[in-house]
Amino acid sequence: MLTTLALAAAFATPHAQGGALALSNVRVTQGSQYGPPRTDNKFPPGDMFSINFDIENLKANEKGECTYAVSMEVTGEVAGAGRQVIYKQPPTDVTAILLLGGNRLPAFAIVALPSEIAPGAISCKVIVTDKQANLTQTLERQFEILPKAFGIIGLFSTIDARGEIPIGTTGFVGQSVFLHFAVAAFDRDAKKKPNIQVLMTIYDEAGRVTTPKPIEISIVELDDKFTGAPCYYFVPFNRVGRFTVKLSARDLVSNRAAEATVPILVLDQPK
Repeated sequence: MLTTLALAAAFATPHAQGGALALSNVRVTQGSQYGPPRTDNKFPPGDMFSINFDIENLKANEKGECTYAVSMEVTGEVAGAGRQVIYKQPPTDVTAILLLGGNRLPAFAIVALPSEIAPGAISCKVIVTDKQANLTQTLERQFEILPKAFGIIGLFSTIDARGEIPIGTTGFVGQSVFLHFAVAAFDRDAKKKPNIQVLMTIYDEAGRVTTPKPIEISIVELDDKFTGAPCYYFVPFNRVGRFTVKLSARDLVSNRAAEATVPILVLDQPK
């Protein structure tokens, strides 16, 4: 199943007034709008991607309110069905208040790819209409869906264990994040049970490990309906520095392995 989310932040970044509606600063991030930048445009089935952009020159009323509509269309190959529209979100009206002035609004669109999607090219089109100015702009990005393989997918960070409130991996000492992800395309043994080992190792800026041993998650029980094994780690920010989290997963049934990394930046509390 494919799910999407298209939202915008409620605060504006000051910018010069005037000019035509524009979608600028387009970038793709890992998992959520606060994730690190993606280094490529290749995604395994079941993964997530977030297209982030700024809506410029929105027309606001005297209260700083602007209203715009967002719609989305995703096309790609579906196993046994050929190329088709695999998701279409009708226009959704959004009202934002530019309390800080200006006329630029950060926005994003998140797409969760279906696990059954076939390898090949995929296109995501986002359409934004300024309801007050009656102007429309469109952005479109192409991606590649990889063949299904054992790996770590859907990696994103939140402030809560339930995975409902996204947050970036840059913060201050005393804060913390939960790293959520799933291990996909694993095998099961003769009794239909998985045997997955996940290790989290954190390195500081000098490449030194921060704990004597990796933090381990073992998955040996999982309902048959799950094609991905959900996992999360809690990471408290107890000291200043730049860190790299390495997640290592191994399918002990098929002896396949996969890795993923997440950068973390911890700043000192403001004086």
